[in-house]
Amino acid sequence: MSVRLLARRSLIVVLGALCFLAGGLVVPQLVSATVSSGEREAFFPMPPTRLMDTRTADSPFGDGVPLGPGQTMDIKVGGFRGVSANAGAAVLNVTITDASQQSLLTIFPSGTPRPTASSLNFVPGQVVPNAVTVKIGANKKVSIYNDKGSVHVVVDVNGYYENVDFDDRYDFSSPAAL
Repeated sequence: MSVRLLARRSLIVVLGALCFLAGGLVVPQLVSATVSSGEREAFFPMPPTRLMDTRTADSPFGDGVPLGPGQTMDIKVGGFRGVSANAGAAVLNVTITDASQQSLLTIFPSGTPRPTASSLNFVPGQVVPNAVTVKIGANKKVSIYNDKGSVHVVVDVNGYYENVDFDDRYDFSSPAAL
């Protein structure tokens, strides 16, 4: 037997032993896919749309009346201004202006206990925007609580989450000409 043939056979034996020690034959996985279906939340973006502005007639309190100290207001989100009536959560841009003193806003699902965390913190003289993702209450509304002083609040919606029925299986239809 030639030295070359013996070296090849030794290499094969060593590689086989390494595969055995590694738990068997190692074959790289080139493609993987998980097929799932059923309901889950999907995000539906939308152009920013004004839901409420306390400086205008859109205010729940009347034209130009700010949100007062210790006051909570509910605003309609689900089924309003392009948001699906079946939406479970919304992505809002909440902006404060004309604050009379240092305070905070908490945005939370209407009809639920108010959480202790704040969504916006501000001092007088600031205009403070913040993006907030909030679950929509059973009554299709979200609540906004102001801790101290009075403040004007502007709320825009940028999208919403809704349960939809997904089927992740591949679509093998023929490509269509554009």
